[in-house]
Amino acid sequence: AKKRTSAFEFRGEDGVTMEFWLKVPSVAAGIQKTILQVTGTTAPQQLANTTGEILLYQYRKELRLTVKSGSVSYTPIFSNMLTAGEWNHYAISLKYDSGNLISKCYKNGQLSHQDEAAKNIQNILPARHGLNASIGSGSLTVQSTGFLTGSIDELRYWKKERTSEQIFNNWFVHIGGGTNDFDSNVDLGCYLKFNEGITGNT
Repeated sequence: AKKRTSAFEFRGEDGVTMEFWLKVPSVAAGIQKTILQVTGTTAPQQLANTTGEILLYQYRKELRLTVKSGSVSYTPIFSNMLTAGEWNHYAISLKYDSGNLISKCYKNGQLSHQDEAAKNIQNILPARHGLNASIGSGSLTVQSTGFLTGSIDELRYWKKERTSEQIFNNWFVHIGGGTNDFDSNVDLGCYLKFNEGITGNT
């Protein structure tokens, strides 16, 4: 009830939302560059035995999302989202509803793309060896992707489809978490601020 399960799971009826700030130096190279990848395996180092995969990556000016489970695959393409050398906020949501996967892509709080396809991927849940996540690297995935070139900030993985209103109202502000005594944002599976420690760069 308090969503204290795997941080990166996908339960179709709840959906997921991935939010982050991104700046890339180039949109010219025709190479897939991983932003976030989540996969589960039934045995260590045996990626062919995956229980499912969510892969978000850059391809030139596009953001692409690949979702796999068994023999079913879904890849919506969000075109003209990236501009070289510019920081922008992106939010990508995914939900399963009545036999369809529905994806949405937001840029700086505004809905930019929406896609729907008859794909029966209802869940991607932890198996024997859990769910593994990789940021900026596709090393855990079956699909061949390269390392991300650029900067990423404020990455949030929600175990729920965020509404357009929630994304618009919060894309430019910090999000609070809960404690053992007080529950808050229980759908927030992972939140990486990338601002711990001293970098010497103000």
